[in-house]
Amino acid sequence: MNCIKCEFNLVDGQDICPRCGASQTETNENVQGISMELPTADSTAVEAKPEVKEKKKPVKKVKKTVKKEKPKKEEIPEEPEAVSEEAPKKEGSKNWLYAVIGIAAVAVIVVVAFFIIGYEPKGSDEESFVMLATTEDEIFLVDGDELTEIAEIPENLYASEVIMAIDGKSFYLIADAEYDDESGEYLGDLVYLRSNGKETEIESDVVVGSQTLVEEILWFEKADGEDKIVCCYDGKNVTEVIEEEMLSSWQGTGKAGKAYYTLIDEDDYTTEVFMIEDDDDTSIMDEAQIVGISSDYKKVVLVADDDGESIVSIFDGKDDFEVMEDVQDILINSKTLDMLVVADEEDMVLYYIPYGKEPIEIDDEVEEIVPLSISINSYTYMVEDLGSKIYYGKDDDLYAADFKGKDNDRVLKDYNEISAIDFDQKTMTLVYADDDEVISFNLETLKESSVELPDADELSSYDVEIVGKWYVYRTEENKEIFAYDGGRKDPLELSGDADEISSFEGYMDKYVLWVNYDSELVVSQMKEDSDEEIGDEVYDYWVTSDGQIYFLSDYDEGEGDLYFVASIGKDAERIEKGIVDIIRLYY
Repeated sequence: MNCIKCEFNLVDGQDICPRCGASQTETNENVQGISMELPTADSTAVEAKPEVKEKKKPVKKVKKTVKKEKPKKEEIPEEPEAVSEEAPKKEGSKNWLYAVIGIAAVAVIVVVAFFIIGYEPKGSDEESFVMLATTEDEIFLVDGDELTEIAEIPENLYASEVIMAIDGKSFYLIADAEYDDESGEYLGDLVYLRSNGKETEIESDVVVGSQTLVEEILWFEKADGEDKIVCCYDGKNVTEVIEEEMLSSWQGTGKAGKAYYTLIDEDDYTTEVFMIEDDDDTSIMDEAQIVGISSDYKKVVLVADDDGESIVSIFDGKDDFEVMEDVQDILINSKTLDMLVVADEEDMVLYYIPYGKEPIEIDDEVEEIVPLSISINSYTYMVEDLGSKIYYGKDDDLYAADFKGKDNDRVLKDYNEISAIDFDQKTMTLVYADDDEVISFNLETLKESSVELPDADELSSYDVEIVGKWYVYRTEENKEIFAYDGGRKDPLELSGDADEISSFEGYMDKYVLWVNYDSELVVSQMKEDSDEEIGDEVYDYWVTSDGQIYFLSDYDEGEGDLYFVASIGKDAERIEKGIVDIIRLYY
């Protein structure tokens, strides 16, 4: 069971979240950061079991840019949205952790909208994935025009809940899953499917959705009556690691048998954080929660409550020491455990804190720390690199400073209002739309260049796509889609029916793809009147990194025909009927 606001792992039936204080009966309210207010001892716990709901047929997709909400753990989602596109979490693969502690969540949403939504940072490595196709009860591996059945989908569950890719050729599966009344969970057999098709059963009574891969170690929960046991699998052996009642949350590591976990006291609902290694439990801190683990898994960053104030501390494997009081915002380098911290709710002072050294004051009246490349995971954010400067929001503007608290400069005015198209982390160049221009702004050199797009007005990130050397955009009255290289006298008209197109995207740096309101999948080269229909009655489509296209067509009563296009210019080939969804499974 997860908190409806911060998604913190709760004890089944717990009606108050010990992390954010949210009542689990509240709905549709904005999260106001992570409060360390704990529920009172006389809070009443109500036992609740998930209602088994019939799977409904999917609603036809209109825009591929619509963000889908993650279903609550205790519910069976009603519609098969594409939640399976999320990559399995591999902790320790990034260097920076960002945790919001006190600032309102609306500030976080601004950061995400500014730097993330609508584009993929060019400086980041593309994640690997395999293509899967699913029917109502089967999962197929898709390779070109061939489909290979690899697993069955248990009733009332989705493919993403029962399959995890290891390397693109081998998988972890949960087979024969059924709902178990005693544990209140779906349980099944955990299976290792090798690339040669051979299956090895790892463990039975495994909780569906509990599996997570940390480096080479697979972590999961198995049921033991009403209780759950946290286990790990190193490719050879299963080890039972945590067997505790009132287990609130746990985080596995890349070392078999080593984990961190939080218990809730059944009498007063206070929390206590533990480390376990080689069957040896060590109590770390009372009334605290984990906000970060070092990349070598030897140290852990915690936030504790002291009469309403959030105190950040570090446990170094032996002892804990306090880092900062009244913390509102924090950014952590998980390799060095250096930190950026906003503290003091009244003055909002930004500090840089090198591990084991005194804080260095950077600025005050800071609204937020701005990480420049993040991926979203509930209240914790992974950031690859902070760069050579500290970036932060103040008075609605973006500021930069060095790590010594000097050279504080405003680098961008009204950055919250910017509609970002792209961000190149290697060159620290932000590309954004402004009225009829596309502006490239280097955050380090502060140099700016711009390209005016003919017949454009009030552009947003959804109106512009950068395709190779071309700017592809909608015109002012949303009637045409043009391609402009910045040097031509006149842009190229790719379509005169832009008002009939919900969204478009670049393809192989020289094509543009879109689906119009007649459900036709169209490709256009960077030439006048070059648009060509690939398929009709298209429900959904995917493009692979090597330029292959898959699309679902003739979608009716929850299933359709799967088509494959090897490359532009080749005819679409129908390869299977009765397909419910196409999935990218990351690894």
